[in-house]
Amino acid sequence: MTTAPTTIPLGELLAGFVTLPAGMDRAVSGLCLDSRRVRRGDLFLACRGERHHGAEYIDDALRAGAVA
Repeated sequence: MTTAPTTIPLGELLAGFVTLPAGMDRAVSGLCLDSRRVRRGDLFLACRGERHHGAEYIDDALRAGAVA
């Protein structure tokens, strides 16, 4: 038996940190630090690495299906 992936609203994940503008909330189904492994519905967390900053790969993550 397979179960549907659990999602959580982005606004709920960010509660206490920021308030999302109206219409910007998204359903998040996963968290990913590597843009090459992003799956549709993931939140891509762009962190500084040893050689590169994850922010350099935001466009790649969005093309792969990241919602935020």
